[in-house]
Amino acid sequence: MASNAALVGHLAGGAAIPLQLDVKARHPDGSVRHAVISAVLPALGAKQTVAMTLDRGAAGAAGAAGATTAGNVASLLGAGFSTSFNATINGVRYTASADELLKAAAPKAW
Repeated sequence: MASNAALVGHLAGGAAIPLQLDVKARHPDGSVRHAVISAVLPALGAKQTVAMTLDRGAAGAAGAAGATTAGNVASLLGAGFSTSFNATINGVRYTASADELLKAAAPKAW
């Protein structure tokens, strides 16, 4: 992905979602090989799913859709932040819970 390009998420129905792309590795030609994509999604009910497409856009395009203000851990947890990952791969169960990890982490001064 070129330095002047951005990644934009679009929910079913067309609503744009700002994304954060943290590039972890690049190919020799400079294109992205591996990255972590983060987003703040609208509230979903239990077991509710929503489809999102990833589209290339101009740098700053995601911000135009409405940037979010970063908060601290206490405000995230106080607002009901909760997310988890569960997978079974080759018979081995893997789980992770971001909110449980945040609750267990010692507060840090940034």
